[in-house]
Amino acid sequence: MLLRFGSFQIDEQRFELRQGETLINVQPRVFETILFLVKHNNRLVTKEQLIEGPWGGTIVSDTALSQAISQARAALGEDPRRPQFIETVRGRGFRFCGELIEAPPSNEAATEPPRLRPFFGRQREAERLQVAANEARAGHGNVVLIHGPAGVGKTRLAQWFATQQHDAGSEICWGGCREGQAAPPFWPWPELLHRYSEMHDAGTLERLARGLQHDLLAVAPELREAFGATSLGDWDESPRRTLSLLDAMAGFLRRASADAPLTLVLEDLHLADDAALSLIEVIARSIADTELLVVGTFRRAEGVARSVLRSAVDGSIPHVTTIALEGLPFDEVRQWLAATTTTPLPDTVVEALHFSTEGLPVLIEALANNPPDWNASAPGKGRGAGPGLSDRAAQILGRRLDQLDPDTLLLLQTAAVCGEEFPVSVLASASNEPLHTVLTHLDHATELGVLEPVAHGSRRFAHALHQQLLYRRLAARERRQRHALLARAFADQLTQRPESVVHAAHHFLEALPHASLDEALYYAQRAADWARAQHAYARAAEYYQRALDVLDERSADPLQYAELLLALGHTQFVAGAVDDASATLDRSVELTRHHGCYDLFCRAISIWIQLHRESALIDPNFHARVAEALANVREKDVTFAQLQVARAMAMAWITPASERTQWAQEALALTRSRTNPRARLNVLRGALRCYTRFPDGISRLALARELLGLAQLLRSPENELEARQWMALFLLELGHGDEYAQQVSDHAQRAAVVRTAQGTWTTQVHRVGQLFLAGDLSASERIAREAAAQGEKLLGITALVHLVAQLLQLGVELHGPDAERVLEDAQAGAKRILVVAPSYHLMLTVQARAALAHGQAGDAQRYLASVVQPSYVPPEPLDGTCLIALVNIAAMAAELGDADAAAVLVEHLEPHDGLHAVSGTGSVYMGPASYWLGRLCLTLGRHARAAAYLECAREACRSSGAVTYRAWSEYYLARSLPHDPTTAGPLFESAQRTAQRFGLTRLLAQLRLDGVTPVAK
Repeated sequence: MLLRFGSFQIDEQRFELRQGETLINVQPRVFETILFLVKHNNRLVTKEQLIEGPWGGTIVSDTALSQAISQARAALGEDPRRPQFIETVRGRGFRFCGELIEAPPSNEAATEPPRLRPFFGRQREAERLQVAANEARAGHGNVVLIHGPAGVGKTRLAQWFATQQHDAGSEICWGGCREGQAAPPFWPWPELLHRYSEMHDAGTLERLARGLQHDLLAVAPELREAFGATSLGDWDESPRRTLSLLDAMAGFLRRASADAPLTLVLEDLHLADDAALSLIEVIARSIADTELLVVGTFRRAEGVARSVLRSAVDGSIPHVTTIALEGLPFDEVRQWLAATTTTPLPDTVVEALHFSTEGLPVLIEALANNPPDWNASAPGKGRGAGPGLSDRAAQILGRRLDQLDPDTLLLLQTAAVCGEEFPVSVLASASNEPLHTVLTHLDHATELGVLEPVAHGSRRFAHALHQQLLYRRLAARERRQRHALLARAFADQLTQRPESVVHAAHHFLEALPHASLDEALYYAQRAADWARAQHAYARAAEYYQRALDVLDERSADPLQYAELLLALGHTQFVAGAVDDASATLDRSVELTRHHGCYDLFCRAISIWIQLHRESALIDPNFHARVAEALANVREKDVTFAQLQVARAMAMAWITPASERTQWAQEALALTRSRTNPRARLNVLRGALRCYTRFPDGISRLALARELLGLAQLLRSPENELEARQWMALFLLELGHGDEYAQQVSDHAQRAAVVRTAQGTWTTQVHRVGQLFLAGDLSASERIAREAAAQGEKLLGITALVHLVAQLLQLGVELHGPDAERVLEDAQAGAKRILVVAPSYHLMLTVQARAALAHGQAGDAQRYLASVVQPSYVPPEPLDGTCLIALVNIAAMAAELGDADAAAVLVEHLEPHDGLHAVSGTGSVYMGPASYWLGRLCLTLGRHARAAAYLECAREACRSSGAVTYRAWSEYYLARSLPHDPTTAGPLFESAQRTAQRFGLTRLLAQLRLDGVTPVAK
């Protein structure tokens, strides 16, 4: 008996489940479960009845039953939240709710050989998957991502592996992604939560979700009852909230895998949103001690454009393995055909088929369904290049499309313009057909295997090549007409589905000139704004650029054009496309200046200066434009304030700190009321970027905290990252090591979610500083160089400044060839910077101190004598860079034993005794000021005072976590106690042990020179 429901049929005699002409492989127990439920159509089936039926009375756990139901639903392609066929009656059992048609099997069906979907080949890939499974079962979870072109068999390999895992006792949860940005946030993770909830009782779910319900229900509110929650979580797209959701999902899965080995399968990850992909990275970084295995599939061509998937392929995410699939080789194709055909085929036919399909399983299967049409001639060894794969695919798959009636074919061509997956309601609206008529045509296509149903009222082409072929058959004019129809259909959905704006924009733009320019412009801007809010910066930049292209087609309002240019430039900058951003902002600056739009002008130059390009910091023409804008702003309002602080930023290398401080203070005062939070945020950012301290009691840490609060209020993730960067720097400057480490961790976690180019770079730079603090000099050097390679493309000379200052620190801590190599690189970098900015104080001190470390004492002495006169006054108020420079000068005075210079420097360094010399967002750390005051006092022979300073330095280093400077503080503290060997001895020993442990070769060499007896390691 054949049992038909929807596009499916069950043949009980032949033990087959089919969708249209396609055989669906399911495990015997799953097939029996579906069959049992179908035979009890519209009746409640309890768990006890299932055990007595398909399970034959075998004692079985609730989990095994739930897994069988979950796999049955996966085979039928349905969403458990909106069941088409299998409905859960919570606490009771299940009910089959599909419309059932019974029919005797036809003679054709009885005599036709079974069309199996065998799993052949892939031995190497299967072994790699098995290794990953074995590691997960041993408590070393991991992620495996399978990628390859469309039709290569990614899903089939994942299905085979999931079956193996299930048979081995692992719980399996399966989820798939949807095309475009229209899927709910985090999809397919909510789907996996639903599948898991179907497999477990309420008590288990409540235990696993304890403390996480609020976040989990924000993703999947339908699970409120299952998780034992009384209220729903709220959905918030801010980075902080997104991070909380990521952590909650990862925590839940970790707990679940502790109960039983858990395997998650996620299909089509190239279609996932950024948040869903970020969760893969979060899980990968926390999976090592679990029995959790994640298997994902994605198309290589589309996937490499997604940063997380690209990072996975590049091997830069831990605990992630990637498997690349290609077409099947000749021998495996021959095995396949031998198992699926009744008549043995000659090798010439197999060779022709292999050539035609390039080993892609989807094409082999299509040909295997039409054996009389095969070309029996072999390709021949001397044959030239044959038709492209797309042409051969068109010939093969076109046979199935030719079976469609004309009306269905016409409808599917509109669907093909919509995309690989399409909402049925949109298709009905665009085709102006009643919904029931559209569904009839779609069901016909589904029965023929051209379409397959997906959840939420959508259908999907069974293979991407079907959609491509139908799209290619349309003339260009017909495509544009159908794009216009689809654009208006998607626009009609915006009230219920705001994410449809991306589809509407795409179709309006593709429809031109069959749509109006105003419509295309409006939806392109809205799509760009929506994509940017989702942190999809490349997508947002694309739509901003397309909106500008539309404006180019007509006479545009200069203000509107400037606004779009500014949005595009900022988005390109955030996305890391620095050269593109620079060119766009150039145009924006000139356009706004020409038309007197000074509010937009100051926003444009503020973003420009963020680029830290050399031209922004030293170009007098740029400075002149800022001055001109200030002269044209008649009132000292928020526009004036933003220009004033931009002026202070732009002239950081050529204007005294005191003058820049005055400008920044004036800007801060003008925006203190915060009636314009966006202007206040811009001024705060500018004031912090002036690299200056404020003498009137304004705390830079307080400004950074205010910036963080405004960034969160305005939902600006890029500015939140910048605020956390400044907070980390100022906390380290104050010596608050634990808070600094926490802020760096928070920055890294948020940067992983937001994924801006500068945020990623800053995370690397923070890592450099943390490694140096911890005494891991070799790793600090390696990552500093990696960060410089990335940062110089992004930030220009500013990134080089970070590297040079860091290399100097590393060089003076090393001894021998390593020190020579690093110091030479530091000197070379400093020369490059001094060509651009000849009077840059910090780089002059780097050159001189590196020369001293190289043994060129004369050069250092000459520089010291030229700078430190009795009338020497460092720049005031002392900013972070100037403090680093002052400390470099103090180091030279101490090393050279220059008492006159030391006496002058003590006087200028003492007011900053409570600070640590820090720069470069924390990557350049030169110890507490008290350490250098102690060194200077030793030079002056003031031992008691030196001991007091160095004891303070020792404690300050312990508080900040600075291993290297703590060891040096102990060494010099011991030397400041020449008449107290009882106290000095343990200090020398402690310094030596630290130097041995962390490889501080210069300190070890100095201890040997001093005759300190080596201690056992």
